[in-house]
Amino acid sequence: MYCSLCVEKKKDNIFFQGTNNFRTSTLMRHETSADHKLAIQETSEAAQAKQAFCRALEGKDGAIMSAMKSVYWLVQEGIAIRKFGSLIELLRHLDCPNLSYLDQGDNAKYNSDTAGWDMVAAIAATVEEDLLQKMKSSPFLTILADESTDITVTKKLVICVRLLDDNFVPSTHFVADINVTDGKGATVAAAIKDHLKSKEIPLSKIYGFGSDGAASMTSMGNGVAGRLLAENPAMVHIHCIAHRLALCTSQAANAIDYMKDYQSTITSIFYYFKASSVRVNRITAIQELLDEPILKCNEVHEVRWLPYYKAIETIYRTYGS
Repeated sequence: MYCSLCVEKKKDNIFFQGTNNFRTSTLMRHETSADHKLAIQETSEAAQAKQAFCRALEGKDGAIMSAMKSVYWLVQEGIAIRKFGSLIELLRHLDCPNLSYLDQGDNAKYNSDTAGWDMVAAIAATVEEDLLQKMKSSPFLTILADESTDITVTKKLVICVRLLDDNFVPSTHFVADINVTDGKGATVAAAIKDHLKSKEIPLSKIYGFGSDGAASMTSMGNGVAGRLLAENPAMVHIHCIAHRLALCTSQAANAIDYMKDYQSTITSIFYYFKASSVRVNRITAIQELLDEPILKCNEVHEVRWLPYYKAIETIYRTYGS
């Protein structure tokens, strides 16, 4: 006969080694013995320590989850990561639970910009991995690509993908923002193929390619479409409908003097107020007097169609002033 507690805690007595004395008095003496009481105490302390450790882990997990949700919110709202620290401090003031676990010392509070960017990288890796699995599971893929120059005068290639889920419901996702040396067909085609290869996506799985109408994209010879079709003849190239419609309307408008004058008037209104804060203050005062919305005139761009709507809407809503 053995005592499980004494065996577990390795207490050197007859119930650790095993005894064939089954008398009740023997059991009662062992129950009140120092070894057995110490074994019970150690078991209780171990259980309490385990509970405390589990609570600490739960608190740390909760703190990390709260911090990562905060970072994710900043990214979703387009707010700079440098605001991560102040957001965490705000949550502390609002008594958000578990955030105290982020403090690991005077120099390790995990609410800095660096910690925020590390969390962004972790979230991005998870999102990218999930998207990659969806791309590999989809029977077919189509890609939409466009190159442009960003505010730092760096040539960029943006790639989006359209895929099918298990229920054959299509969805469109942003895939990559790649630096390229130029916008030539060979460069863009190579960048697309290299990215697909790095993700282990065969070009034969791409059944559609969408782009703007630039020759470097649409040319069946040295353009991106031609180079991709040479390796995957089953692929269909489509000139972006939205882009084509915008070109169609803008070019049609240029052939009508009335529309040209209207565009010129909208542009003149924008620069008239842009050049003078006094004029802006005067129009604002008139808008308030007429109980109109306080709106500023928008600039229009020939290559962008959305600003046209905003500019016309502003004039329509504040026409009285």
